[in-house]
This record gives sequence, C-alpha cells and structure tokens, in this order.
Amino acid sequence: SNIVIGLLIYILAALVATWIYERSTALTGTLLQRLSFFGMLGIFLSLATYFANWNWMGYPLGFTTSMAVDTIIGWLLAGWGITLVVKPPKKVEIEKAAVTA
Repeated sequence: SNIVIGLLIYILAALVATWIYERSTALTGTLLQRLSFFGMLGIFLSLATYFANWNWMGYPLGFTTSMAVDTIIGWLLAGWGITLVVKPPKKVEIEKAAVTA
C-alpha cells in the first residue's frame, strides 16, 4: 500500500543522508553543526524540488512554501534522531586517520 511504500522511501532517504553525513566534516562538529548539516540538506531538497516546481510547473507559492518548511523541519528532526544514533568518532580514531592519510 502507499503507507508501506512511503515508509520505505523515507527509510531509504534517511539511510542515504546518514551515509553522506558520516563522510562529512559535520560528524566531528558540535551538536548545532551536526543539526545544521541536516537543516541545509532540507533547504537543498526544498530548492531542488518544490521551488523548481513552483518556477517551472506553476505550483502555488503557499503550497511551495509550506512544503519547503515541512521538509526543512522534517530533516532537522530526522537529523536529531540520526545524531543520537551515529556518534562522532573518538579523538584517537581521528588522529589515527590523519596519520595514515
């Protein structure tokens, strides 16, 4: 059904976002920096989808804005959950990676 497919799509999107996040410098930053990563991801997705559709397809600005706000808040909340699960590497691991690079 649509609910199951929608859930699978959101899980896959969160896994992709987590994969990108784990490879970014945001992973070793403060909580605010880590959440900013996901907020910027929400802004990027809103610009690339909803505002592009507003421009090219003539979607109403009210709809576009509300969907963009929903997406940004949604990715901030998802990012909060992801940052609770995916912990930054310990300082020793970072130093070892810098030596081997």
